[in-house]
Amino acid sequence: MMNHFNWTKTRKEARRLFYAYFDAVREYQQKEQELKDMEESIPKEHLEKMKDESAKRGAEQYLSSTIQAPSKTKILRTIRNAEEAEARRTHLISSHSEAMFINNAIDLADLQYQVKVQTIEAEPNPGGDGQIRTLLLKEERLRNRLDEHFSTLLRVAPALQEANLIRGQPPTLQKRYLPSDFSPKQREQYQLENLASKEIKIQVAEAYDALRRLRNALGLKALLIQSKKTHIRGYKNVGKARASINTAEKGVQREAEAYKRARQALISLEVNIGPDSEVGHLQPLLEGDLVPLREFTTDRRFVPSDQETSWIWKSLGGRGTYAEAEDEVLKTVSSWNDEVVRLAWVHAQATRDRWWEEMVLLKEELRRVGASFSYRVMEWQSAADAAYGTGETRVTRGVKAYSLRQAATYQFLADDARNRYKDATGPYKPKLFASRGSIQA
Repeated sequence: MMNHFNWTKTRKEARRLFYAYFDAVREYQQKEQELKDMEESIPKEHLEKMKDESAKRGAEQYLSSTIQAPSKTKILRTIRNAEEAEARRTHLISSHSEAMFINNAIDLADLQYQVKVQTIEAEPNPGGDGQIRTLLLKEERLRNRLDEHFSTLLRVAPALQEANLIRGQPPTLQKRYLPSDFSPKQREQYQLENLASKEIKIQVAEAYDALRRLRNALGLKALLIQSKKTHIRGYKNVGKARASINTAEKGVQREAEAYKRARQALISLEVNIGPDSEVGHLQPLLEGDLVPLREFTTDRRFVPSDQETSWIWKSLGGRGTYAEAEDEVLKTVSSWNDEVVRLAWVHAQATRDRWWEEMVLLKEELRRVGASFSYRVMEWQSAADAAYGTGETRVTRGVKAYSLRQAATYQFLADDARNRYKDATGPYKPKLFASRGSIQA
């Protein structure tokens, strides 16, 4: 039997899927148009080249191919392999990986930053119930992640049980107590040296990953601005374009903060990040460095002669920056323009395709909801018919009446689901559907 809550959800399921389906339709059409506008802003020969390269690279097409520093994923895999080898050698199996704990703590800092930014944005303009609900859910997720973090922290570093760790701070300000949060003397006192050595490797990889993501975010912002100037017309479309540019700018600021956190952690861990260091020259990131490469490689005659290419476009890992002359650097880093455009294009395609899959899945779910309700009608009708075979009594009359009422209720829901499915696949469906055979009624 269903309780009231489950019944309320069940009877509203067809309506929910119906509206979710058309929301997906609108999203798909918007992403399709955005992809079309992007492709129109790319030279035809370059677009064909990107399509050929994407076909050859397969799943790897979504990764940047020009960054030379080891990725955080590769570093984590190396450390995990070393941890597993050490566990096999010592026969001490631990359920918690120190490398994964540090990586999760770095991701937790990013979540703290996102919640903080969204809270600041919501204060002057709370928005609708959906925006408030999303923020509350993210805050709840942050609190749960913090609880998991501290639970794992005391297993990974049991000596910290003797430390006076401050809990109960606001979630966005709560310290995570990684080795970089302690002084050298405290790291020795609480036996964090081994954990600190792993954090150094992961923070270096995080810094270069953040630089890579920052380059891509800056390139996407420049592409959106250029597209707005050349293709967007009309008040409504301009408003959408500005919203997309603002979202891209938030992505730039997010990756800049990720780099600054990683660099500050390395400084706290007393790592040499100068020009001749093994980890490369991780310079301070200033507001003036957050400039798209297009500003330096397009129409140079309008750029002041004393303005040099930002170091973020020349730092590729290893021993730091390029040692080439400025002209050679321009020739070398111009490949970043192509790479950024390619990444923006393949991810735009992926986003469009995901919404297409969502449309197909929601339509099939709507069909199955109707079929499920029809099956329940048959079940209750069979129960009513079976009541006749046991003789005419007050009990059998009650069973028959209840079964027929349930059958009628589910018949109403089945008819409603079928009608909504017919509406979703009817002749007045959006024109873009005609280009996809699998969605036809």
